[in-house]
Amino acid sequence: MLLYLTSNQKCGLVDEAARQKDLTVKKLIGKFSLKSFVTKDMRNYTTARYFVVDYDSAEEAMDDFTVALQSFQMMFSARIIVVLSGCSETSGLLDRLISIGVVNVLTANTTQEATDELLEALSPEGMKKYLPHFGFEEPPTPTVPMAPEEEAIIRYRWDAKNIRIAIAGSQRRSGVTVTAFNLASWLQVRGANVAYVEANTNRHLQLLLNVYEAQPEGEHYSIDGIDCYLTNELDKEYQFIIYDCGCFQTPPSVFRDADIRLMCGSILPYEAPQYHRALSACTGLELSKTALSIPQEFQEYCAAMFGSDLLFAAASHVLFANNVNTHIYRPLVQGYIAGEAETRAHRRI
Repeated sequence: MLLYLTSNQKCGLVDEAARQKDLTVKKLIGKFSLKSFVTKDMRNYTTARYFVVDYDSAEEAMDDFTVALQSFQMMFSARIIVVLSGCSETSGLLDRLISIGVVNVLTANTTQEATDELLEALSPEGMKKYLPHFGFEEPPTPTVPMAPEEEAIIRYRWDAKNIRIAIAGSQRRSGVTVTAFNLASWLQVRGANVAYVEANTNRHLQLLLNVYEAQPEGEHYSIDGIDCYLTNELDKEYQFIIYDCGCFQTPPSVFRDADIRLMCGSILPYEAPQYHRALSACTGLELSKTALSIPQEFQEYCAAMFGSDLLFAAASHVLFANNVNTHIYRPLVQGYIAGEAETRAHRRI
């Protein structure tokens, strides 16, 4: 599906390209707060593969517009396509979009030329003319399995106090923050008292706090029922504390000292060396190995390379999804569910 936020004047801009690509189009026409749409409404359109936004349909000026798109990049996986065609006062905006990795941008001033640009943006490789700004070519993106519908949510009694769960990734943009928030949401909706701590230098949390307009409550900010901390200075006790460690060359103390450790990575064949290096850095530590969004045809290959205990996580495109990848999260914490025998999904590397 192609989701299109558009002004009245450009509501027909995507029609011909969508027809040629045989895409279903959902149009939302009018004037929107992009920040509010990303945080409140986009979760209703998570099946969209493409998110096309007409700059003229957004209430935000350039700075807030790009911040809203950065939030979208953190929370969802749909390809962003920005329409600047016919827009006034866009000086500097194209460079700003390129700087945050949004390279599918329509600037043509005729309908036919805009259609040609959109067809290129919808191609598997996307638009190429702005990639030299980065100096790299993106590898092709395989089709990955979507997260399946999961079991009914059960609220447990938890026998846990300040259990530290550290999550790290083998490389940047390997899904660590989404996994950390998904796990926090999974626990919170099942009755656990949960904190999220940003234990890296990416500053993603500050961006989220700005977008959600979260207000401080002591040392933490609350988003969707999860207490979020910018530093490891907690102002109360929790049943579970989830540390987003980002990626590292040497495990930091917060990762080494955790009760539960999870190493995430996208380990397609050309990414496997990075995952191997990350695991090697954790020699001697018990951890669970998780491969994110691995197509079915590569899973046997990855398991043969990294062991049969490698866990495969289905794609999650919502930051606060609370009912995905139960087959991974429940075994991690099963030993802390009151009345159940302790089990651990860890092994020593």
